[in-house]
Amino acid sequence: MLLLIAAAVLGWLLARWGRGSKRASHFKFVSAEYFKGLNYLLNEQPDKALEVFIRVAEVDSDTVETHFALGSLFRRRGEVDRAIRIHQNLMARPNLNREHRAQALFELAQDYLRAGLLDRAESLLLELLDVPGYTESALRSLVSLYEQQKDWDQAIAMRRRLQTLSGAAQEETIAQYYCEMAQTALSAKDMPLARRLLKRAQSQDADCVRAHLLLAQIAENEQQWERSRQHYGRVLEREIRYATEVLPALARVTRQLDGQASLQAVTEKLRRNNPKASGYLAIAAIMDPELDDPVSRGCVADYLRSEPSLRGLYDMYAAFGQQQGVTPVHDLEPLQLAVRKLLINGPRYRCEECGFRSKTLYWQCPGCKTWNRTIPFHEIAFTAAGAAALT
Repeated sequence: MLLLIAAAVLGWLLARWGRGSKRASHFKFVSAEYFKGLNYLLNEQPDKALEVFIRVAEVDSDTVETHFALGSLFRRRGEVDRAIRIHQNLMARPNLNREHRAQALFELAQDYLRAGLLDRAESLLLELLDVPGYTESALRSLVSLYEQQKDWDQAIAMRRRLQTLSGAAQEETIAQYYCEMAQTALSAKDMPLARRLLKRAQSQDADCVRAHLLLAQIAENEQQWERSRQHYGRVLEREIRYATEVLPALARVTRQLDGQASLQAVTEKLRRNNPKASGYLAIAAIMDPELDDPVSRGCVADYLRSEPSLRGLYDMYAAFGQQQGVTPVHDLEPLQLAVRKLLINGPRYRCEECGFRSKTLYWQCPGCKTWNRTIPFHEIAFTAAGAAALT
């Protein structure tokens, strides 16, 4: 990173040298000072270098762009205090034009955000909302700021302004904000408020998986079995990839209504209406042994025999079974147990936006900070662990 900063300084010097200067003595002084600062940088003395660059900025109005580059590089390097000093120094210059002042204001706000000085960042960003060319960037930064503060009402307001300005849809994310508020209400055992907030979430995104899951859980806790089943079923109809999350709960609710036969009807309907359902139903049944209706058992058997990533494990099990006088076609339970161990030990969720993997379902990705892009994910890596699981 120091080399990047040094390159920025050298680029400025070469540009000035190339176009000449009517004030040779002035240029000589500035160049000498910049080389002094460059020497400090290369000798890993950034504080001394910073003092030199700020001193030069006070006597040379042509150094603005170079200082913006330096401030940005310091911030990206994690040296936020130095970035703040550079941008504050630029803001203090009386001859700074309107465009550069707005840029310095925005860069300083980014410094404050990076430093966790959210109140200071908010003040600058609100000022930038009325500055042409910076409104959208300021709105996006304010969204990030209010998300950090968990100020969901303000985040919603900024998202709506952003949608009006840019035309980019914001409803799915706003639905997540309402779900966040609903979870807070649930923690406070305020069920009426939680329901109202979840209805607002659904008004933004009718198929919001999270809202349906929370409403299903509320209904289940209140023993409203049919309503709970409807919400769980809606999730599976819209997004079968959540089968591992939903099917165990759906089975639990169904048993309170009319027993296993009803669960079989649900799984049969899912398999019939969705070509991809069999694999997800199989994984859900492997993860939860209580999902043992005939349809789920059939999906498990098909999956264990045909899934390409399990071919090595299945062949090993078949060979082992022949040695023991067991036909693997008729007894897949040991193989199912082995696959369950592999699934439990691996990541269970993946962000479709950045690929971040985890064992916890995050509605906002910790990696890229996008909402509603993390989905259940099941990767089976057949290694020696698979063989060990069979023994």
